[in-house]
Amino acid sequence: MVRNYERKKKNDQRYSDVDLVNAVNDVKNKNKTFRQAQQAYNVPLAVIYHRIRGRKNPMTVLKAGRRPALPADVENSLANCLIARARMGWPADEKELCSFVGEYVTLMNLKTPFKNNVPSHDWYLGFMRRHPNLSFKKPEHLQKIRKDARDPFVVYDFYQKINDLMSETSVDQPNKSYFVFNADESGFSSDPSRVRAIGEKGKALSRVSGGSGRESTTVLACIAADGTYLPPFIVFKGGAVQARWTSEKAFPGTLYGASKNGWMEEPHFYHWFVTSFIPDVKVRRLRHNQLNQAAILLFDGHCSHVSVRIVHAAIQNNISLFRFPSHLTDRIQPLDKCVFGPVKIKWDKILVAHGKSEMGKSSGRLSKQKFVELLAEVWRDGMTAANIISGFETTGIFPINSAMFPEEFFDPIKLKKYKQSIKSVSLGLQTSDEHIEPIPGTSVIEQNGPIPAPYAKKTPPVMTPEKKTWNLQQPQHYSPNRILHIFSQKLQEACKNPTTLDVAANALPRKVVPRLRQSTYGEVLTTSEVLKKLEEAEEKKKDKGNMTKKPRKMKQSKGIKKKGNRTLKFTPSDTESEEDVHLFEENETDDEDLPLITLINKKSSKELKSVVYREVKWDDVQEDTFILAKFTGIHKSSIEYKYVCLVQKKDEDDGEIAIVGLKSVDKTCSDFYINEMNVSYITLDEVVAILPTPSTKFVGRKMIYSFSGKVDIFEKPY
Repeated sequence: MVRNYERKKKNDQRYSDVDLVNAVNDVKNKNKTFRQAQQAYNVPLAVIYHRIRGRKNPMTVLKAGRRPALPADVENSLANCLIARARMGWPADEKELCSFVGEYVTLMNLKTPFKNNVPSHDWYLGFMRRHPNLSFKKPEHLQKIRKDARDPFVVYDFYQKINDLMSETSVDQPNKSYFVFNADESGFSSDPSRVRAIGEKGKALSRVSGGSGRESTTVLACIAADGTYLPPFIVFKGGAVQARWTSEKAFPGTLYGASKNGWMEEPHFYHWFVTSFIPDVKVRRLRHNQLNQAAILLFDGHCSHVSVRIVHAAIQNNISLFRFPSHLTDRIQPLDKCVFGPVKIKWDKILVAHGKSEMGKSSGRLSKQKFVELLAEVWRDGMTAANIISGFETTGIFPINSAMFPEEFFDPIKLKKYKQSIKSVSLGLQTSDEHIEPIPGTSVIEQNGPIPAPYAKKTPPVMTPEKKTWNLQQPQHYSPNRILHIFSQKLQEACKNPTTLDVAANALPRKVVPRLRQSTYGEVLTTSEVLKKLEEAEEKKKDKGNMTKKPRKMKQSKGIKKKGNRTLKFTPSDTESEEDVHLFEENETDDEDLPLITLINKKSSKELKSVVYREVKWDDVQEDTFILAKFTGIHKSSIEYKYVCLVQKKDEDDGEIAIVGLKSVDKTCSDFYINEMNVSYITLDEVVAILPTPSTKFVGRKMIYSFSGKVDIFEKPY
């Protein structure tokens, strides 16, 4: 088939499709003869004759060219199936579409020009042209847990609860928008990633930056429904905030914090809540002369946002805390919806301008002080009142409007059950105690109607009787509805087939760790019930810590004496084997908080040969590679120590290698275990050799890495 066909004969048709239809109808109804219809509508007599007889093209086809292989109604049903699958999060590609059509053609015994009943790429192109509402695009990444969280019962329950809370606190009026807040953290990268640039076509484009592109700093933002915002709270990675990290050019009121991993933790959030948020609420009350007005703060369910002292401080200052439903903040949180996106674009542009200004002057790495100064510029220009107000409106939080959450994001089956539950409650049908669900704020039919009670018992969904499915084995003529069965059947098979991860998870025994389950629904935290649960959880945590048994002192084996933190070996007795060595390690920072007491059968050092070392090359130093690294002491003697290390990551830009050190088990220097406290960065010059991959085994709770030979190490004595 020619894909780009050009008509050779010039189309000199002098009549329209309407004239053709009128001419054929007049002749059929005997209003005119063939000759009279030809003269009246300027349609050739032969065309009218063939149309009536159906010899060439039927009346339903008015365009020239070969007819499609499948009828129009079947193609329309096929297009609707593709749209439905895309809404469910299971879109089909070209190969899958052609496979479905081939199965349908074979099942219906249709005569088509397809080879082996499977359509070709040309049919696919024509199908897409005939259905302009479809397009081939790259799907966005959506986690299954977020897809499953889009439950109408959960979403509309959130709108119901937030509506009730606003009514109780009297902030549902338009002039009370300055008392509705939203707070959330976001990571600001040290290198630009979103700004596009012009380059040569067909070749890769790169932008020189000072960092690795993977460094980011946590920033806490808080906005109000009236379009105002609070100063940022910056959490750096480090032990404590240093004075040189701050700047006089910072945004007024900026707060600083530091954590080991650079993430938000409960002490930081409590500090911000008491130091920045509560004073801001008090200022707003004085400014608007509403000293007793309550405020609402909405945030996600991160563990750092909820604690007993945070809830106590909120209750004492007449502030209601509301937690968003799990895994729905991308759709119902104002900061994620309309604020962080424009701010990040502005941030990348400022980083690009900063990199150009520092070209040739320094390494280009963004310092913490410069980060604070650039963030102040973004906070002034990027935090616009229009985006903030739009964030609250488009999420349906202020003013309350559950219709802002589109129905197309819901699972069709869950949405159907929700509509049936609403209908059952409205009709006053008999309810059952076995199936209780929260009733959402507004129904799909009455989006502007009153909001019903937040919770109510409902009957199991009233399902209509299923229609009898048609027998696939019997010969059937084509039907546009039957292709729906093929689509649904294939989708059910895909959902029922377990994945590799599911099989592995079911095959291995999993240790169940009891933990506090987070609520799927949205929840008001400033209540006596929630506060009681938090206090009970903290008391159990304290009791568990007090009940933890202290490690008992083990009797020293004969021939073993302990001096300080070192273990000394003496000649063993006759009842002990010379190859048995007790290894004692007491480390208060160990994750298990218990002394490691293991009995390891060792080979004699005389029987071991040295391992085979490999030449050091940059390309060979990869993640999870074992190396022998050298370190120089800080004393005057400048002793050079050698340690076995494991490569964690490699920075291609800076030439740095992140490693974690290993400690030898005994004097044979062949068995090692990871010392998680020994983490460092080295360069390629400090790598002595690349070691072979060792074997692993568990001794107690520790994983031991055993090399096939002796490693030439020189560790610092403790």
